[in-house]
Amino acid sequence: MYLKLFRAKFFGQYLALLFLAVLLRIDTLFNPEMFANFDSGFKFETLIAFERSFPFLAAIISLIILILQALLLNQLLENNRITPLNQLLTAAIYITITSSATPILQPNIMLLVNLIMILALNIIFNSYGEQFSYKRVFDASLLTGLSSLLHFPTVWFLLFLWVCLMIYHSFTFRTLLITITGVALPWLYAALYFLWTDQLQDSFSWFINSVSNIQPLSLKFDPYIFIVWILFFILFISGYREISKQISTNSIEIRRKFKVLIFFFVFSLATSFWAGAELKFHLLLTSIPLSAILSVYLSQTKKVILTETLMILILIFIFIGKIIYLI
Repeated sequence: MYLKLFRAKFFGQYLALLFLAVLLRIDTLFNPEMFANFDSGFKFETLIAFERSFPFLAAIISLIILILQALLLNQLLENNRITPLNQLLTAAIYITITSSATPILQPNIMLLVNLIMILALNIIFNSYGEQFSYKRVFDASLLTGLSSLLHFPTVWFLLFLWVCLMIYHSFTFRTLLITITGVALPWLYAALYFLWTDQLQDSFSWFINSVSNIQPLSLKFDPYIFIVWILFFILFISGYREISKQISTNSIEIRRKFKVLIFFFVFSLATSFWAGAELKFHLLLTSIPLSAILSVYLSQTKKVILTETLMILILIFIFIGKIIYLI
């Protein structure tokens, strides 16, 4: 039912996607104050105050941003011929993954970070085949730098940009300087602001501490959440070999863009070491490449019964978790 619905090419799947998103976040919409006793998912006082003062509005805005991310990622993959046209399977999988655990439904900074990184990924894909794509390289670097201001571990995605340039055979000394400049520019503007407000020394100490001090990873979830993620992992493993065969028969462009997705996934996991107590939110970064990879497999697989069963089990355990959380 899940695959059949979102692999179908009709307008009704947009309504189904909206229904899925609302259903998976129904608990936060009906009880937006459920995270009142939790530490905020934001670091900035303005956002923290807004979340605490207007929890329902924060939940609505989070839902809208999530749907926007899902549709952007879906369109990105379609435009680059990675997934079939006129399907919303990528968007549906993205919403399912990012709503798979009640604790990560809390409004958090990764809603903005993921949106920025999807836009950066779009620029990276569009830069393929352009001989002098310096502007696109700079734009992708600038977005990466902006995301690192919101969530520091993404600063290491500078290395990801270099890997992408190597995959595209566009890595030169000039592009190296462009990426460093692009990532550094938001930090330079931030430094000027902190200098103006006499906060530069404290901010610099925080920066050094963020780079050098790797805090113990903290990830406390109920068993049902691990069951959900194990089911997603089974889907990933069962489909990866089939995906690899499909991709190997495609054009060089598709193969290289698929490699970009794989390295995005690798860097999302590797940068987890700097996430510390924010690990549960940081792992939302993996939902971008994971949704893309799974949608490539699920959009073309002939093992419909197996994959449908796994997706239904995933949804069942997600809602079991919601019930457990309410008890």
